[in-house]
Amino acid sequence: MRPGLIVLLILVLSTVFLAGCSTPSYSAPPPAQTSSNSPVTAVIAGTDDEWSFSMGCYAVVTGYAYNTGSEGADNEVIYLTLVYLDGTIRDTAPVYLGSIGPRESRNFRVILDTECGENYTIQAISTPGA
Repeated sequence: MRPGLIVLLILVLSTVFLAGCSTPSYSAPPPAQTSSNSPVTAVIAGTDDEWSFSMGCYAVVTGYAYNTGSEGADNEVIYLTLVYLDGTIRDTAPVYLGSIGPRESRNFRVILDTECGENYTIQAISTPGA
């Protein structure tokens, strides 16, 4: 084979392999926050879809949690869940917040696995510590 043909073949295969994954064609809107039996409320500030050779497609979720109560909350954990529009759960990650005083907030950044080109929402549920 000629060297020029090999280079062309590598370029074509690279383009086919990376098509659709390097830049997703959508941006998932931040969904409303939810909470469960906790004075701590989680708010999703945004999601960014990324791609890498080692991880494939993934979503970077940023947000914050704040204590709406008048007392401190100990051992708070937020569970973030990536859910496709058909209801399928793709990934879940816990975020340990520790103790949060009244009216305090904490920022978080989490990576969740997803498929390239899929539309999804992020659910956030805060749980009181034990």
